[in-house]
Amino acid sequence: MTKTELSPQEDNQEIKIKNKGLNLFFIEKVGFLFILLSGLMPFVHSFVKDETPENKIFGFTGIQAFLYSLGVHLSILFLVIGILLIISVVNSPARYKIVQNYLRYSLISPFISSIFYLSWVFIPDVDYNLLAYIFLSLFICFISLIIFYQILRYINALKVDYKNQLIQIKNTISKIKINFDQSKLPEGIANNILCNLNDFENSKRFTNKSVNLNYLANELKTNSKYLSKTINIYKKKTFTQYINDLRIEYLIEKLNTDKTFKNYTIQAIATEIGFNTSNAFSRAFFKKTGMYPSEYIKELDS
Repeated sequence: MTKTELSPQEDNQEIKIKNKGLNLFFIEKVGFLFILLSGLMPFVHSFVKDETPENKIFGFTGIQAFLYSLGVHLSILFLVIGILLIISVVNSPARYKIVQNYLRYSLISPFISSIFYLSWVFIPDVDYNLLAYIFLSLFICFISLIIFYQILRYINALKVDYKNQLIQIKNTISKIKINFDQSKLPEGIANNILCNLNDFENSKRFTNKSVNLNYLANELKTNSKYLSKTINIYKKKTFTQYINDLRIEYLIEKLNTDKTFKNYTIQAIATEIGFNTSNAFSRAFFKKTGMYPSEYIKELDS
């Protein structure tokens, strides 16, 4: 069963997983609030002083450290788990893009907290250790970038896998369609049409300007639908391409065996082999050979 054809049980399971992932995203935002609170602590500290040495770690209070640590852990942990849960049931490029954008915006929180830390050094009367602040800020940024990069790699790998699945599905559908078309064409009728087409080709009746799908179907005593399907399936061509190729192949044979044919004008050659206009003839000849008739004739003369 493919991703596009889910049973009700599987569909409900997807919804549960997505809801769980969204809940974890919400908790990640709660973690972000803790980070913001820890960032505001130095500004509060500048008004309410706490000079107890044992409560200070690297120059900021123990409460502040606890809030920041809790916020970072909640934010990053639940963000990553939430995204991985959502990704597990994502099944379209558009949704991958949404997850990527959410990831970008969510990982801004550690960067904001880093800016808070760096701004503390400008607050009067706040005890700080400048090197500790800078180191901690850069470390948080570095860890955030690593997480961001790894998850993006994972998302891109899933996107490639999804595209490959789409290609396989399209190929399978094409094969099924061909088999279905063949099954709708009775084998006896197809064999009869193929025999009649063989006579049609040998008699060179394709050089008749009047030949079209309905004309040939009447001549072969079948209907145009069966004739078209037979040519599509067994000749691997459209009706127009089939007739044009027969005419071009016949002309190439004549040009190589009948020298007088090379002296004809392009319009005369087109009329001789069944084309109504020289332009239609030239286009068909180029499509078949990769050269225009005049170029081909010159090459034969050289």
